Amino acid sequence: MYNFWTLVRFEYKKLFKKKAVWLLLPLLMTFSVLSVVVPSFSASISNSETGQTCTMYEMQQTQRRESSAIKGRLIDDSLLQEMRTALDSDKILGNGLPASIRYDGIRSFILSSVGDFLKIEDGSQFTGSADELYALRAEAIKENWAEDGLTKGEKQFLSEKEDSLEIPFSYGYSGSYDMIASSMITVSAMLSFLIAVCLSSVFSSEHTGKTDQLILCSRFGKAPVYFAKLFTGITFSLAASLVMLLSVIVPSFLMYGTEGSDVPIQVLVPLASWDMTMGEAVLILSGLCLTASVLQCCAALFFSERFKSGIPAMGILLGVMLLTGFLNIPDSYRIASQIWEFMPLNLVSPGGTIHNDRLVPFFGTYLTSWQAGPILYLLLCILLLAAGYRVYSRWQAGGR
Repeated sequence: MYNFWTLVRFEYKKLFKKKAVWLLLPLLMTFSVLSVVVPSFSASISNSETGQTCTMYEMQQTQRRESSAIKGRLIDDSLLQEMRTALDSDKILGNGLPASIRYDGIRSFILSSVGDFLKIEDGSQFTGSADELYALRAEAIKENWAEDGLTKGEKQFLSEKEDSLEIPFSYGYSGSYDMIASSMITVSAMLSFLIAVCLSSVFSSEHTGKTDQLILCSRFGKAPVYFAKLFTGITFSLAASLVMLLSVIVPSFLMYGTEGSDVPIQVLVPLASWDMTMGEAVLILSGLCLTASVLQCCAALFFSERFKSGIPAMGILLGVMLLTGFLNIPDSYRIASQIWEFMPLNLVSPGGTIHNDRLVPFFGTYLTSWQAGPILYLLLCILLLAAGYRVYSRWQAGGR
């Protein structure tokens, strides 16, 4: 209809004629893969007693293999006692690593739960029972709520979430999902760069090439061209996001396996109050990454038309990305810091979602950051697209 798909093919043809697309996309994909692979092989660990050395990858594979023996077990007194017995033992595995590596995930869980609260530096320093551990965890969570300045309603909402959790938590290895979640901010930053460079001239090229007035001679007017450009930009952004996500997900699964999707998020983030698994957390972060790319695409297209040049559009997007990465607003400034957390680079990180216990009021209830974020992004996209169409149509009319 209105030759829409012909226009889309033409826009894609123009897009893929840009050298930046063919250069940046493979380069950023390679960087994503290396960001997963290189850290595991660039560091090594030595055992002073045996003199043996192994890479971080070998250590992680050993932990993965050994921890399978305690997969699905509750983190209770029995498991804590097993961990302490193993730590007291001098047993060494064939690769020189201690047999107690099987319980490293439990030590990490304890340290993340009560480390700051008890001022301890290692989970093995906790000598209490499982009931004491979970009681101290609850106190640490309430202390965090007070530090974040949560309202009475937010505390009540989160308390209900806490009551719905099954305690004690069951343990499981989830190395690949941990790696994917921690890589999301890197993926989002590279997508911001890709979108800023490749899409900032989608509209401005008409003006710089002096071809903008040709649209007035078209049979169906300006709307089909505008929406064809929007469709091209949004689908390109979504496709690039999926490719970049796969560049992190595939090597993570190949290196650390696919097991762990059903592990409670509390094993990795003990102070979280969400009834969520590691697999669900990765899906949420991936969805946020996709919605953030659409918002950045709409912003790039709007600024491209507003300034009639790709350079200001590119500069604004890259400037916002750098500012988000370097500027941190203290939590004591509740409103400002919470708004800042909805910036794309912040929202797609685990710290802006899974670790974030600040809520958004919504018609008598509350939304989490990963629920409110997509709604906010959708509204911003609609505003940007509407404003862009107004600018686009007025410019054409004024240029007769």
